[in-house]
Amino acid sequence: MKARSLASGRVRTDWMTRIEMRHIVKRIVLVLIGVAALAVVIAAKAPTTGPADEAAAAISAGKLPQGYRDWRLISVTREEGSLDDIRAILGNDVAFKAYREGTRPFPEGTISARIARHRLVQKQD
Repeated sequence: MKARSLASGRVRTDWMTRIEMRHIVKRIVLVLIGVAALAVVIAAKAPTTGPADEAAAAISAGKLPQGYRDWRLISVTREEGSLDDIRAILGNDVAFKAYREGTRPFPEGTISARIARHRLVQKQD
């Protein structure tokens, strides 16, 4: 084995240097794992953004926003086949304007809803 002399006068072999390098690498890996775990914890506890306005807050709480009865009809379609239903899309004024102008993504404050009515076929006797 080769020996290295240090400024302090001590002599180290290559074998000792390899062991020290392993310890240094292990410490670096443990520090990186700790930093990554800390980043995950911080990201998990970070507050999420809440609804932008009262209407969005009402929807996320499972309530209908004020003025929903004044929403305008945006489109109507009939699905055939196994679905066989009629669907209507309603929206507030912001949604109505965005649909008509083809604005994508929808602007802030857009609220739309889909209403579907399943068609039941009655057998006649």
